[in-house]
Amino acid sequence: MKCLKWRYGMILILSLLAIVSESRGETLVFDDGSQWRCLGGPWQETEDRQIQPPQKRNIHSRAFWIDKAFSDVTVEFEYNPGYTDSGAGNAGLILRAADGGHFTLIHFPWGGQTLRSKNFWMGIAKVSGDRYVRNLKFELIPGVPTETERWYKVKVEARGPHIRVWVNGRRGVEINDDTFGSGFIGFAGYGYYAFRNVTVVGAEVPTPKWDESVQIHQPETELPIGSRTMPTGCMAPNGDVLIGWRQTLLRSTKAGHGRRRLCRNMSPACTTMAPHYSVPRAAG
Repeated sequence: MKCLKWRYGMILILSLLAIVSESRGETLVFDDGSQWRCLGGPWQETEDRQIQPPQKRNIHSRAFWIDKAFSDVTVEFEYNPGYTDSGAGNAGLILRAADGGHFTLIHFPWGGQTLRSKNFWMGIAKVSGDRYVRNLKFELIPGVPTETERWYKVKVEARGPHIRVWVNGRRGVEINDDTFGSGFIGFAGYGYYAFRNVTVVGAEVPTPKWDESVQIHQPETELPIGSRTMPTGCMAPNGDVLIGWRQTLLRSTKAGHGRRRLCRNMSPACTTMAPHYSVPRAAG
């Protein structure tokens, strides 16, 4: 009987210790970046403690906090979507990352019609090493307007396979998905954005070794057009992609091995710019 009391007592003590340990939490800071791994360019922290991606036009960038890993976890943060350049972007929280290419992503896009209509969309996606970000659920959140240059407050709670999200106190997307059970947390997005006041409360697990070999797949290429005036695109009957921008017309042509290259004003004269595409040389 005494043995059973002692055993139950130890279980109670350990449970209380786990609750106290989880409730403590901590505030994330970037500092010199030594506890982070950044993909797609270097991130930074401002004097007022904003965590920011590369301050240049970037298509994709990610930052992973590799000091600790968690299974069940609650993360609260604020993010600010920017309007710089094209006025479009996406920002979100990385959850339970095994490496730079395997994780759950809670993300918040903006731009174009979402800004004009003030509709606020968010999604929960998974990245599984196949170079795609696949949305598991994507929904309109009522009562939250989409705007730029303002701060949104987000709470993400992951308990087992159950993930719930709140934005400015409003219930957001909620799913059950057991693809990733534990791992690192971090941030991801494209365009211009910032994070601040990041707090993490969770059940710690052994920290896996970070795989430095995993990088972001970059399927895009830089085109010889600007972005302040939006281009228009369509597909021709033969499958070529046409992109019009001001007085410039780009047309894709097959370049062997199923790849395509883009030429200006239908000119067949092109020079190589990137592994997958070419850019035009002035005709004549």
